[in-house]
Amino acid sequence: FWHLLRARPDPPFPLQEDRRQSVSRQPSFTYSEWTEDKNEDDFLDLDPVPETPVFDCVMDIKAETDPATLTVKSVGLQERRGSNVSLTLDMCTPGCTEQGFGYVMSPREQSAQEYLQTASNILTEEELHKKALDPFILQAEFFEIPMNFVDPKEYDIPGLVRKNRYKTILPNPHSRVCLTSAEQDDPLSSYINANYIRGYGGEEKVYIATQGPIVNTVSDFWRMVWQERSPIIVMITNIEEMNEKCTEYWPEEQVTYEGIEITVNQVIQADDYRLRLITLK
Repeated sequence: FWHLLRARPDPPFPLQEDRRQSVSRQPSFTYSEWTEDKNEDDFLDLDPVPETPVFDCVMDIKAETDPATLTVKSVGLQERRGSNVSLTLDMCTPGCTEQGFGYVMSPREQSAQEYLQTASNILTEEELHKKALDPFILQAEFFEIPMNFVDPKEYDIPGLVRKNRYKTILPNPHSRVCLTSAEQDDPLSSYINANYIRGYGGEEKVYIATQGPIVNTVSDFWRMVWQERSPIIVMITNIEEMNEKCTEYWPEEQVTYEGIEITVNQVIQADDYRLRLITLK
């Protein structure tokens, strides 16, 4: 996963056509300078996306099985991040329209949803340092967080399989990022697997968490960066961790995606990370 820092609605300086931004490969940091108002028409001229068949829903549950007894295999923090997870119960994929299929949250799940939307744990610098020194504390706290399952019926969009890296990791509908699109009747063109995240003080839409881009979503990623005026991108995954976790979405020098020109101006190499200064226009 990646985190994008979203700029404030009213930046302290005029927005110009250039946007200076850096991107990095390893855990890293970026910097952006926005210098002119964007023109939405620059990136709204999208090519039509051909529809593909929606994949079938497969539920691996025996008729006599009590759903209350179904369990999820205990996995580590790194495994729950991506494709290494193995669930005892396969989730129904987006587009599932089997007759009789329906999903209603139990009181426990409703409580978990409320918790996930309101929970906060603000740490002092000393507390953060102490937790970072002991991975077992972080692991224990992580497993106290209830699992977050999204109702697949929320995304009955043909071709959506091409926009998600993992079929069981979907964005929460209530806080997902919607891309501005000229094709109002094509929900696929406005979809990206990304959610807004609250700030430390509870402010809405301060950060964005999104999946590592795949080949089919690199242009969507840059559309989101441009649309949300994200001044900083922090990449917290490697390109590969056993399997591919992210497509290399930045150019060596310059590339254009749907009218957005991305230019790498400088690369700063540190011991544990790289910092790229990038201009968008």
